[in-house]
Amino acid sequence: MANDFLKGMMKASGDEYGSLVSDGIVGNGAKWYLDSGCYAMNALISGDLFKGLSSNRGMVLAGEESTGKTFYALEMVYHFLKDNPDGQVIYFDTEKSLEESMFEKRGIDTKRVLVQQPSTIQGFRTQAINILERYEKKYEEPRPKMLMVLDSMGMLSSQSEVDNMIDGKDVADMKKSQLWKAAFRAMILKMGILNAPMLIVGHTYANIGGYGPKRVVAGGCLAEGTMVRTPTGTVGIETLMVGDEILTRDGVGNVTNVWDRETLINPDAQCYEIEFSDGSTIVCSEDHKFFVGGKSVGLLDIINDNISILDSTSLEKLEIRSIKKVPSRNLVDIEVANHGSNYILENGIVSSNSGAKYAASTIIELSKAKEKDNGEQIGVVITATTVKSRMSREGEKVKTTLLFNDGLDRYSGMLELAERSGVFKKLTAGRYETPTSGDAKIFGKHIKADPQKYFTKEVMDEINEWVKENMSLGGSKRYIDDEDEV
Repeated sequence: MANDFLKGMMKASGDEYGSLVSDGIVGNGAKWYLDSGCYAMNALISGDLFKGLSSNRGMVLAGEESTGKTFYALEMVYHFLKDNPDGQVIYFDTEKSLEESMFEKRGIDTKRVLVQQPSTIQGFRTQAINILERYEKKYEEPRPKMLMVLDSMGMLSSQSEVDNMIDGKDVADMKKSQLWKAAFRAMILKMGILNAPMLIVGHTYANIGGYGPKRVVAGGCLAEGTMVRTPTGTVGIETLMVGDEILTRDGVGNVTNVWDRETLINPDAQCYEIEFSDGSTIVCSEDHKFFVGGKSVGLLDIINDNISILDSTSLEKLEIRSIKKVPSRNLVDIEVANHGSNYILENGIVSSNSGAKYAASTIIELSKAKEKDNGEQIGVVITATTVKSRMSREGEKVKTTLLFNDGLDRYSGMLELAERSGVFKKLTAGRYETPTSGDAKIFGKHIKADPQKYFTKEVMDEINEWVKENMSLGGSKRYIDDEDEV
């Protein structure tokens, strides 16, 4: 009776993608997984060392400049084509920075990569939708696998912005975020149904309507009551609205987005109070960014690197007197368009607003540090953090190594996971006990130098069981690493 009733309603609705849950929800099942090229990164994305990005999902690789975002995208393109002989890639290059040699050096089959170069959001939307429409209508199951890459989102203007520039007008398009929402709203269902995933590369990420929850991620926030400068005086950050004018280091800018407790994905983030030499204070979340030497730097990096001077427009040189943890506050974040991603606080400190980013089913934020061998830099260590995921737990971090000569290290991050899982036991002086070392105590650097000797199939399977329990969204346990007080 219930089935006949619901099937009748489904027929009456005219929705070709409607289905009973007992028969499987159309577009909700992954048919395959996209390997990232690194076991630890796969765990971060999917909660499984041997999976990666679901074929019916989209993923954002976000971070500041030179954090390996495009490299990761190309690495995943390589593994996608290697694992799928029939696979094809559509690469939307909006930065006009790709060269054929970049693909060839990474072993990517250039005959199976189509590079598109849209110049506007509307152009990208039209191209992507037309491609999905042809993919659905032209090819029947089993279709050749297809991966789409957008690199990068931040470089695309709206048609309105292009027209304004032609007319000599320096006017921001206040509807730009709505254009992105509309673009992805039109694509999401098709991508899921057709199992055609998309990698999105960008410096920023915010919620796209219908693509993930309504709550959005911001790259650090300030507490309510923080005073910011405007052309008419200082105002509380919580009073600002879209369209309001605000002072930036580059002139007057307009607020294009505002997020508060109801729209932040982590409204209860750990907060810190920064006290300056003039007695002024700023309360912000731990992931908030300030400008240091003209570059956007996160608060935790400011703490770890013992940075004492932040960029300021004040004539008086302000030094950081202290930074301490404080209870969580009501937080607010704003985005200011086309003005160097900054705005000025009451005491003259230049705050970064580089955090508003476009989201997907999975958001991975990347940051980097130098990797050295005998004092010589041989690559970068990229810390990947799950900002949002439907398969793994938010806030998880892994460190992956990108070597200049050898590329992404497949086993980077595995030593730390082996220790966390208890499969390897860390001793003193950087030595470890492993299931394959017997009574020998092995230095961590020796394990990293010959990972396949120590990460046997049995060891990997044991670590993966721990990953599924502790890092996947459906796991029953939660690993907590208490940070030291500052």
